[in-house]
Amino acid sequence: MKKVVFALHLTLIIALLIAPGVLAQEEDPTEVDFIGTVTSIDLEEGTFIVQTEDDEVFTVVPPEDFDLKSLQVGDEVEVEGTLDEDGMVLAASVVIEEDDPTEVEFTGTVTSINLEEGTFTVQTEDGEVFTVVPPEDFDLASLQVGDEVEVEGTLAEDGTVLAISVKIKVANDENEINYFCRSETEDHPVAEGIAETYGVETEQVMGWFCEDGFGFGQIMLALQSSQASESDPNELLARRSGGEGWGQIWISMELIGQKSDAHPPGRPEDAGPPEGAGPPEDVGPPEDVGPPEWIGPPEDTEDTEDAGLPENIGRPGSRP
Repeated sequence: MKKVVFALHLTLIIALLIAPGVLAQEEDPTEVDFIGTVTSIDLEEGTFIVQTEDDEVFTVVPPEDFDLKSLQVGDEVEVEGTLDEDGMVLAASVVIEEDDPTEVEFTGTVTSINLEEGTFTVQTEDGEVFTVVPPEDFDLASLQVGDEVEVEGTLAEDGTVLAISVKIKVANDENEINYFCRSETEDHPVAEGIAETYGVETEQVMGWFCEDGFGFGQIMLALQSSQASESDPNELLARRSGGEGWGQIWISMELIGQKSDAHPPGRPEDAGPPEGAGPPEDVGPPEDVGPPEWIGPPEDTEDTEDAGLPENIGRPGSRP
């Protein structure tokens, strides 16, 4: 009987010694899930190394259907899998994180233009320099070094800006160079309309506008007056530039009133059109002298660079 009891005790002891190993074999492998940056890729071994934000480093064996060539050093990846005894991660899933494109919008000065590459560089007021790839429909030849531009687009990985919009800041009343006054750009549509209406060359109208600084309203008044009196529009514009108001000019041409009844204003010290602008607003006909019925009053012809046809200036067909 004692031998039987001893045998049972011995069997129980052996079972207790073996049990931990059996239990260890039945435990699930260590599951891992992390996000990190790819630091190296081994195509021969079919593995890659990932470093997490906590500076943990894992060697990853990707799934069989994963194309290791689609991975690049620096890519951010999310890995799910199991950690084996050697510390290697047998991945069940590898997802490459894709960053959304960085949208940018800035204003700056064009510092260089590369027609061969189809790019230009812009420096902002903060000193940042961007290489810009303009949209396909943008005429790079219309751009000049020194132009101020407004750019909208996305920042590529190589630092270039893929622009969806490039706006050139055109001339204004501060005597900036006018976009339409460049030899490589198209003529102003208003200039084309004036040339067609009054039977002159568009180049002549653009010369008065760009070189002499007259607004389109002043140019139209000169053309109308010249056709009414068979005079030279260049002479009329020269008189206007010299400080004479249209009222004075029309009186001298006997288109309105009598000279003895007129009291034209004298030329102020600041009279004459500044560069890129028309004559001053305070130079016009006397208050008691009206222009011919077919010509609108000068105060309705303020010079602005985007000036269209004044409402009270009719086409040749509307003149008597």
